[in-house]
Amino acid sequence: MADDVALQFGEGVTRITGPLARRSLRLAALQLTDQAERLAWLAQFVPRLAGAGIIYCLTVADSERVASWLISEGVNVLAYHARLDDETRVKREEALLNGEVKALVATVALGMGFDKPDLGFVVHYQRPGSVIAYYQQVGRAGRALDDAYGIVLSGKEDDEIQEFFINSAFPPEEEMRAVLEALQSVDSASLQQLVSRLNLRRGRIEAILKLLEVDGAVARDGARYFRTLTPWEADAERIANVTALRWEELRQMQEYMAHRGCLMEFLTSALDDPATGRCGRCANCRGTFVWSAIDPEVRRRAEAFLRGAYRTIEPRSQWPAGAIPGLSGSPARNQAGYALAVYGDAGWGKEVKAGKYETGRFSDALVTAAVHLARERWRPTRSGGWWVTAFPSYRRKLVHDAASRMASTLGLPYRDDVLSVRNGSPPQKEMKNSAMQVRNAHGALALFSAPLSGPVILVDDIVDSRWTLTVAGNLLRQAGSGPVHPFAFAEAGPGDDA
Repeated sequence: MADDVALQFGEGVTRITGPLARRSLRLAALQLTDQAERLAWLAQFVPRLAGAGIIYCLTVADSERVASWLISEGVNVLAYHARLDDETRVKREEALLNGEVKALVATVALGMGFDKPDLGFVVHYQRPGSVIAYYQQVGRAGRALDDAYGIVLSGKEDDEIQEFFINSAFPPEEEMRAVLEALQSVDSASLQQLVSRLNLRRGRIEAILKLLEVDGAVARDGARYFRTLTPWEADAERIANVTALRWEELRQMQEYMAHRGCLMEFLTSALDDPATGRCGRCANCRGTFVWSAIDPEVRRRAEAFLRGAYRTIEPRSQWPAGAIPGLSGSPARNQAGYALAVYGDAGWGKEVKAGKYETGRFSDALVTAAVHLARERWRPTRSGGWWVTAFPSYRRKLVHDAASRMASTLGLPYRDDVLSVRNGSPPQKEMKNSAMQVRNAHGALALFSAPLSGPVILVDDIVDSRWTLTVAGNLLRQAGSGPVHPFAFAEAGPGDDA
């Protein structure tokens, strides 16, 4: 591990190594089956841990979800992540420092600057990406205590999240060259102009511009970028070396979770500690000291929580600049909508995935849950003029079938002839930014017949960017429909930040 770090700094690095093992830390690694089991573990056993601590999550969504669950179970916690404003983050740090909460449920946004010497525990809801990251985070516990706990929980989606981070760390060479070619064809361009021309995510284009600026191939004048005369070639060897290192780090953390020997010895050996040795205090050295018997009733509540943890579909309020000539300002806004789950997650997410790609039909239980959500959030009635339609697709009957069953159970009219999609339109999931998504949706969608005039539930299977629902809702409202209430069976999966 030290060799890998030295390699990234280059020649002339001087190493100074001291003992890394912290005597107060008692480590444990628990393999659990799914999110429901991990949530149940936290609710049962975090209150038994002495003092206050940190529960680390890999994504913002998980930070919010885990905090909400624990609060519902009477555990005094707060979520902490980069999307909170500075004032809120400071207040929440102070709440932990002052012992006013049992834990912060945090992403890596709670960084190295946080210092609480009497932190009693660090629990990882998901496995970290590397031994270095794990040791930095778990090492925040027990600096001024005789006993502190470092516990990693690991589940099925951990590899998927880490693989996403690895695969998205470096933009592919063809994307770098696409940005260069776009700049070569003009004197200069703004970020938004590049977004409207390239089928790449806005964040990806920003990252590419930063890398090309470092390489001297691109320069900036205010908010505009231009191509310099400096030749550019991708540093393929460096990218390959760093990517290989990330995969090795993932493999090492997988080994840590399965390790049956001393856990502290595993970590210190991986970090090249010359004083490595058995700690005699971790769960493997001591047999076990970590509770692992999950109460079936708590697990049942966790499953119910996940199935009731609806995701809000916030309405889009502004058309993206440069998407379509003449299209600007605000669309006819949808109402706030809802998704049952995150695609593939425990709870309903797994059933959505199974229905979409295995059985070809959403289960009766999923449709019942969708009806329950609609009644809880909107209270739709036939007398109020409510009706249901589905997002059109020439590939699948899945959504139409589910939407018609929803309408039947709700006692509402169902219309499958209002919106249409043009054959041969590229899949929306291939569009990478807002401008491309709006352009593609506008080209694909059309109004086939007049809508009903009352409020409508617009049903889709999976929501990601929200632009398809926005374009469809805009068409319906312009044609005389009442307020549009989007519903999706799931929200798209990982790619969340910290």
